[in-house]
Amino acid sequence: MDIQLGSVIMRFGRNDQAVSPIIATILMVAVTIVLAGVLYVMIIGMGGGSNESLAPLGSWHDVDAVNMTSAKLVFGPFSGEVNPIDLKIILYEEDVDEITTITIQTPLTSQYDNPCSIGGHNESQITATYNDYSYSTNQINGGDFIVIDGLASGKYYKLEVFHFPSQSILSMTGDASSFQIPQ
Repeated sequence: MDIQLGSVIMRFGRNDQAVSPIIATILMVAVTIVLAGVLYVMIIGMGGGSNESLAPLGSWHDVDAVNMTSAKLVFGPFSGEVNPIDLKIILYEEDVDEITTITIQTPLTSQYDNPCSIGGHNESQITATYNDYSYSTNQINGGDFIVIDGLASGKYYKLEVFHFPSQSILSMTGDASSFQIPQ
């Protein structure tokens, strides 16, 4: 080690034990990839879970009143394979504290007018039928629809879709999940 005060030059011993910038960059990228993999496994659940517990994304193509006592709910596409029996439609009527549930019965008997089970509020007055656009697949596809009869005229209704396998309410995109029956 040389120090010269007169010419202000200071020379220290060379440190050969530092990591080169290229190796440091490679190590940082490797650590980032490992952390991303661990995060992926934690979020997706590949560490022992199955994707069956994940709720699919669904959509409405059209939700509207047909006449003074009926409504038609037309499904849009779903992100995965969803069986009709996997869903329950929850119907909320304006100014009523109780709900009406609509469950598609299986096995389906035909492409058209498959009866649905009704429970809860006005279960003796309300009927619903499920129409399967592509009957052979036994899956809910875009274009499948439910017709609900026996609704109160002039009332506003809101819908939620419950998915049994994931035990969750589906986030439905597309047309609004509500309608009003005309008077």
